[in-house]
Amino acid sequence: SIPLRVTAQNRQNDIQWTAHPATTTGINFQSYELTKNGQPFRTYTRRTDAQQTDTDVRCAVAYTYRITARIQTGSGTVES
Repeated sequence: SIPLRVTAQNRQNDIQWTAHPATTTGINFQSYELTKNGQPFRTYTRRTDAQQTDTDVRCAVAYTYRITARIQTGSGTVES
C-alpha cells in the first residue's frame, strides 16, 4: 500500500503520498489513480507526481481518498 496523508486547511484538502520508487529492472511505473469517496478524481502518469490540492470541499464533511499505483512487471500490470 502507499502511505497517504491529507491535511485540511483554508477550505481545501492537501493530499500527499509517497512517490513510487524509481524504476528498477523489470518494474516500470505506469500511473497513479486518486479516488475521492470511491469515485475517480485524478490520474497521474509521472512517477514524481505525489500531491494534489482538492478545493471542492466543505467544512464539517468527511472525505475519503485512496491512491493506487499501477506498475508494469514482466508478468503483467500490478496495482498497489
